[in-house]
Amino acid sequence: MTAQDYRAPESIDRIRQRALFAGVIGLVICAIGIVKAPDRFFPSYLLAFMFVLGLSLGSLGLLMLQHLTGGNWGIIIRRPLESATRVLALVAVLFVPIFFGMKYLYAAWLTAPVSGEGALSEFQRTYFTPTASVSAPSCTSLSGAFSFFSSTFGPASKTPTPRTSPFAGASRYSPVRASSSTSSQ
Repeated sequence: MTAQDYRAPESIDRIRQRALFAGVIGLVICAIGIVKAPDRFFPSYLLAFMFVLGLSLGSLGLLMLQHLTGGNWGIIIRRPLESATRVLALVAVLFVPIFFGMKYLYAAWLTAPVSGEGALSEFQRTYFTPTASVSAPSCTSLSGAFSFFSSTFGPASKTPTPRTSPFAGASRYSPVRASSSTSSQ
């Protein structure tokens, strides 16, 4: 087999061009939204960001579970899951607008009074800060970078390692069989 046998079909190039065009139009609309109505843009952007982050982190969780348990159950979905986890580096870059839009997203906490009605507790004052809001996505970015580099430069496993389950043969000792075998005596 040659490298030509592994090439994507020609229709993929058309789909890629259309997706790039739609992405550029979406970027222009986002720029207009930031300028015209940032108070409505940033909550919408946060929702879309959390959706994409949830898809990529959920894929990472399923991929780690499949590698942990082994077996053939995840062979079919392994490549799409790996593709979804490779987006985590891009998701980390897409967090930057949220960082700059914190005054629109978290104004109630960032500008809370020190005492009186609406004051934050000591824990809330340490938690609801720009520094704490950046530390959680930074950890996510590091896990995405680790996932990307380990799947790209780590040992490639073409076939899963067969593992025996500690529950193999547990059905022989099920309560139903035990009760039926004792009732026949």
